[in-house]
Amino acid sequence: LPIHMRTKCQHCNTTLQFDERKYIRNNIFNFGSISSKIKKNAKDDEQVYKMYYDYEEKIKYAKLHRILAINRGENEEFLKVSIDKPEEKILYYMQKHRQVKYRQILAICTIL
Repeated sequence: LPIHMRTKCQHCNTTLQFDERKYIRNNIFNFGSISSKIKKNAKDDEQVYKMYYDYEEKIKYAKLHRILAINRGENEEFLKVSIDKPEEKILYYMQKHRQVKYRQILAICTIL
């Protein structure tokens, strides 16, 4: 499941509260970015996905047609896609919200 739909971390089984999920989702949307690179050994002979070989854009400003094209390129195994998240900001919130030490949060949850 996508991060905004999970109620538990897939790695450590830590339950995320609604407000924590909402905060993470909003921060990823507002401050995160989506990037794509061409996969090694990928042969896009028609260069359908040339625009996305070395692409990065803030999620907040990404248009739906570009996201769909990137998803298509990933499904067809031409592109490698990643979401860059504001991890420090999220971890700071979790530390403050759960009142645990920063290192404990890193140990507890690798959702980021």
